[in-house]
Amino acid sequence: MKRAWLFCLLAWLVLLFAGEAGADRGIGGTYVPPPATPAPRPVPGGTTKPIGTTIIGTIVKFGSVHVNDVVVDVSDMSGLALGQTVRVYAPAAIAERMTAGRVDVVPALTGPVDKPYAKGELTVLGQKILIDRSSFVEDGVKLADVTAGTMLIVHGLEQADGALRATRIERAPAGMRAALRGRLTPAADGSLAVHGVRVAARVAPDWIGRVVVAAVDMPTRSATEVQLWEPLAETVAADLSIEGIVGNDVRPDAVTIEGATFKLDGSTIVRNATLLRPGQRVVLEGTRAADGSWRAARIEAPPRERTEPALPTLPPDLPFTPPPAAPPVPAGPGNSSLLPGKR
Repeated sequence: MKRAWLFCLLAWLVLLFAGEAGADRGIGGTYVPPPATPAPRPVPGGTTKPIGTTIIGTIVKFGSVHVNDVVVDVSDMSGLALGQTVRVYAPAAIAERMTAGRVDVVPALTGPVDKPYAKGELTVLGQKILIDRSSFVEDGVKLADVTAGTMLIVHGLEQADGALRATRIERAPAGMRAALRGRLTPAADGSLAVHGVRVAARVAPDWIGRVVVAAVDMPTRSATEVQLWEPLAETVAADLSIEGIVGNDVRPDAVTIEGATFKLDGSTIVRNATLLRPGQRVVLEGTRAADGSWRAARIEAPPRERTEPALPTLPPDLPFTPPPAAPPVPAGPGNSSLLPGKR
């Protein structure tokens, strides 16, 4: 992997995962500053107007890069591979074909194998990894030969039960630090943890129950540095296409994906009402409102080339009708994971 680009909103990770001089810098190899992020255009009244499109999803096809049914032309595809989760910024309104201004590879988890592969599963840094025929494995890596302690990079989406469904598995470069993303939860002894990894760093009380990114010290197997995960907090884009797991907080007027809340209204198109259930994997297209909030324009199943068996025939696009209020769902890891990685 020759180069890496990290978005401005993830600049803190350059410090979070920095190693010794000459060692790994950043979670995914060498760090090269990206080209400047386009600034929002000034508009009358002293405010700014968002521009461009952010796409977060899985590479399902090459011949350009296919992510969330959008064809993205990329000038340099070195370091990109099928099954990787990526974040793309394109300086134009969303369309079926776009040209990338920047691409980040954002794996879900980096860590040592705890329990070697058997019967479609392995455990990495305490998290169960589910593997099937749709999961890509880096050339030269044979899962049956991977032993405990081997450092792996795992791409995929976290399921409602906390297991990670792998879309790609790669061997981590030497010197890469372990890291994971997940919900910060209290343990029975009063301590805090992320997917069972004890948090040794001090965190704000209001972070409990929220999604965080943590760097893990392996000798002590504890999270020594923790930051909130807010993937859309600083994006300059006006449009968005994001693949993720529907969170537990589904309301008649809003849905949460990747820790971000999207408003639902009468103009939202939902391909199938079952997609609005917690734990469902979806692709959401959204637009940014004047107040900076996000509105869901369309919600549909992920691309069929990806991993799913043939889906049943879906009805024609219909305007969204808010469902009845669902009973509360116990708190737990409901959203998918993304961590900045190598390019």
